[in-house]
Amino acid sequence: MAKTKKPKRLDKKGAKGKSPSPAKKAAPKPAGKKPAAKAGKQPAGKQPAVGAGIGIGSESAYQAYRAAAQALPAAEVRPFRLDVDLAAHNVQGAIAVLRPQKSVLETALPLLPWAELWDLPQLAAALQFAAVQVDRSAEPAATAVERNRLLAALRPLRSQLLLAAESLAASGLIPARPVEKIRQGHGSIDQAKDAIELASLFAKHESAFLKNSPIRREHAKQAADAASTVLRLFTPQGAHRHAPSADAKAQIDVRDRLASLLLLRFSDLRAAGYYLFRDALDDHVPGLQSRIVAKKKPTPPIDPAPVPPG
Repeated sequence: MAKTKKPKRLDKKGAKGKSPSPAKKAAPKPAGKKPAAKAGKQPAGKQPAVGAGIGIGSESAYQAYRAAAQALPAAEVRPFRLDVDLAAHNVQGAIAVLRPQKSVLETALPLLPWAELWDLPQLAAALQFAAVQVDRSAEPAATAVERNRLLAALRPLRSQLLLAAESLAASGLIPARPVEKIRQGHGSIDQAKDAIELASLFAKHESAFLKNSPIRREHAKQAADAASTVLRLFTPQGAHRHAPSADAKAQIDVRDRLASLLLLRFSDLRAAGYYLFRDALDDHVPGLQSRIVAKKKPTPPIDPAPVPPG
C-alpha cells in the first residue's frame, strides 16, 4: 500500500518553512513592568511646579526661581526690606493652614495661580539662599578671615598688658584712671582700641613696666601694630562703603526680585485666606512680616499713701 505524503506546513505568508523552535520563541514580557519613560519628559498635564521637590534653603530652589525673578518687570521690583527667615516661617504657616482646604479653594477661586501658590515655600527658600549670597559678597571673605586672625592674636596681648597695668596702678606706680577707662571696653573694636591705649601707656611709663612687669617694648609694639590693622579692617557704622562689584550687584538684584515675587504671590495667598476666614484673616494667615508681640503685664495700681489724721 502506497504511503500518502503529508503536506508540508506553511508559514503565515504561505511559504514553506519550519516551525520556530522553542528556543527561538520570544520570551514573554514580565507582568507589571512598563517601559521606562525617557529622561526629561513628563506626562502631559502633570508638569511639576517650579521648584517642586527641592530642599528648603537649597541652591536648587534658587536656580529654579532665578529666571522667573529676572523676568519680573522693573516696575514691580520693590525695595528690599524683608526679614527673609521670618517671611519663610510665615509662608510655611500659611500653607499649612490653607492646604487642607485645597480642593475647596481651587474650585472657588480657579483664576489664582495655584501651582505657584502651593510652591511658595520653595520660593521663600530661594530667597533665603539669595540673601546669604548677598551677605557673603558684602565683605570680602579674606578681610573677615584676616581680621579674625589678628583679633585672636591680639586678645592675649591685650590681657597681658592690662593685667600688668592694673598691677602697677594698684601699686601707685602709674595713674589708675586711664587703666580703669581701658578696663571698661567691650567688643572687638574696643579691644583693639584698648591695645593701642595700653601701648601708649607703656610708652609713657616704660621704666615702671620694665622694672615691675614682664612686659617689654616688643610686646607693646606688637599689640599696637595688630590693633591698628584690625581697626583698618572694620567699616565704621554709617561710613560710606566701597561700591559693590558687578557680581555683588547682580546678586543684590536677584535677591530683590525674588523678594518682590514672594510679596506678589503671598498677596494672592492671603486673598485665598480671606475667602475662608474673612475678618479673622490675620489670626490664620498673618502677613509676611507679622510677629507675635508679647503683651506687657499691666502695672498694678499704687495704693495712695494713707492720709494722716488731722
